[in-house]
Amino acid sequence: MTEPLPWTLPPSLNTSLYDLERTIPAQYRTTNAYDYNETFDTDVFRYTIADPPNTTCLDTLLRIAATPFFGVGMRDAVCRFASTPLTNASTSSFVYCQDIYLAPSRTGSSCIWGTREASGMILYYATIPTFHAGAVIAKLIYRLVLSLYAIVRLYTGYYRHYASLLASLRRLDDVHVVRYVVCIGDPTSVVLSDLYLSVGFVIDLFLSTSTVVTGILRLSQVDDLHQFALGALYLSRLVWMYFFGMRYSTFLIKRWHWEDRVMGLDATVMTAVIFLAAAGVNTLIIRTPLMAFYQWCNSVVAPDPASIDLTLASVLLTLGTASGPLLLATTLTAIKHRCANATAQQVCLSFKQRVLFYLNCGAMKEHRGGSLYRLFALDPRLRR
Repeated sequence: MTEPLPWTLPPSLNTSLYDLERTIPAQYRTTNAYDYNETFDTDVFRYTIADPPNTTCLDTLLRIAATPFFGVGMRDAVCRFASTPLTNASTSSFVYCQDIYLAPSRTGSSCIWGTREASGMILYYATIPTFHAGAVIAKLIYRLVLSLYAIVRLYTGYYRHYASLLASLRRLDDVHVVRYVVCIGDPTSVVLSDLYLSVGFVIDLFLSTSTVVTGILRLSQVDDLHQFALGALYLSRLVWMYFFGMRYSTFLIKRWHWEDRVMGLDATVMTAVIFLAAAGVNTLIIRTPLMAFYQWCNSVVAPDPASIDLTLASVLLTLGTASGPLLLATTLTAIKHRCANATAQQVCLSFKQRVLFYLNCGAMKEHRGGSLYRLFALDPRLRR
């Protein structure tokens, strides 16, 4: 839904930055806060910034959601344009383009241009991805192999056991038993406990860094709710960074004997929390001075001022996100002291188990005590 398939690749705008600066502003003039060109898979964002007196460069940058992805040259061009008086007609407009890299690979370009009006500045920011057919085909094959491996692990580690369970129930059938109801649960633990799946999905995120950037920018607008929803859905894949941290932090916990310092985390609750926290972290990076650090990470390893390199920022984002579950588990242990409860209470159940019991509460009867004796009375094979 978000990334093109090898047979639906858009035409590539694989031109120089000079050519982009001459063609992009004239091609994408929109009055909406957001516009998506499906033909070239190009996202265009429009920002209207008033011109209050004594506005600093940082104040201007904080009003532009795309600022974390500005290189040194683009940042200076925007600040220089913002500091120019409105009466200076020679600088009433500007345009600046840069390349986007991930390590040695060029993943796309971005351009910003603007005009001065009586009400302030009108800025446009466009992201232009670069697709290589060979890389897209290789990523598709990688995802198919990864998905096939996940299906095999789910079957061998979880669903296959239901066949033997059904065979055992038929073999040990009793005349008093009318039917058996087998509830198939959530196999999330099987996926999380696999060492290779969590790493594989994190690698897949690195292979789609440019799309992650686009998803972050799409969350900063609400004009196109369809693209907003696609951005939120795509960024939900960041949950695999948390699962990666949950899986590999167990080695540290066992190595340093921290079992009594951490609390078990429910995978379903963590998924929901991460999905909601992604928007908050996104707003924190875009709308606060923390943006300057993220911008520095993208610029410090860039080959030249007219480019950014997302490698360092991606690594730091992965490490920071992956450490979230461990920090949460230790924090909950520090602020909450659990007391022993009767096992019949639902406080000991996970979120999914509570929902399951709630949905089936009409067909269930609560019995406490005597169940073991009732079992012996019904099954003579258990008597001596």
